[in-house]
Amino acid sequence: MSRILKILIIFLIVVALISGAVFVIARRQLRRSPPADPSALLDSVREQETSSPSSTPPPAATPIAAPRAAPPSVPALPADPAVQMKADLQRLAMLFIERWGAFSNQQGVSGAASLTSLMTASLQRFTAGEEARLRSAHPDPSVPYRIQTRALNAETISFSPENGTASFLVATQRVEVQGVASNRRTFSQEVEVRMVKEAGLWKVSGAYWKEQKR
Repeated sequence: MSRILKILIIFLIVVALISGAVFVIARRQLRRSPPADPSALLDSVREQETSSPSSTPPPAATPIAAPRAAPPSVPALPADPAVQMKADLQRLAMLFIERWGAFSNQQGVSGAASLTSLMTASLQRFTAGEEARLRSAHPDPSVPYRIQTRALNAETISFSPENGTASFLVATQRVEVQGVASNRRTFSQEVEVRMVKEAGLWKVSGAYWKEQKR
C-alpha cells in the first residue's frame, strides 16, 4: 500500500471520530436545553389533562346548611282540675275495693276496718254487718277461709263535681280459698263503686258487686 493511501485512510478515520464526537455533544445539549416557551408548554399539559378520559374533575363543594333555629318552647298547660279529680277518684275506687273486698277468718281485724274514714255512715254499718256474716259462716280459724281481690282497671260511669257525686265500674280478679291451699277458685267480678262529697271530702257511699264470671 502506498504512503499516500495510508495517509488518506488515517485522515478519514480522524474525520469520522470528530464527526461522531460533535454529534454526541450536540445531542446532549439539545436534551438539556429548556423549552423555548415554558408557559406554552404548561398550557399544553393542562389541555391534555382536561381532554384525557382518565382525568377526574375535583369534587364540587357541598354547601353547608345553616343551623335551624330551635322552636320556641311552649309552656305546658295546667291540668284541668276536673280531669285530675276524676283520675284521682278512679285510683281511690281501685285501692278501696282491693281492701274492702278482702277477708280472712284468721285475722282479728279485717282490711275493711282501716277504710272507715273513707266510708259514709251507711256504708260503715253495711260493712260491719257483712263482716259479721262472714265470720259467722266461717267461725273456725283452724279451717282457713280467705278471699282476696285485685283491681284491674276502672271506668267512669258518672262524674259530677258540681253535685258532688261520682260512680265507677271497677273490674277485679278474686281468689277464694277454703281449707287447704289447693281448694281454691279464681273468678272475675265487677263492682260499682259510688262516691259522694260530704263536708268537702269524697267518701264511698256504696259498693255493689255484679255477677261473677269464670
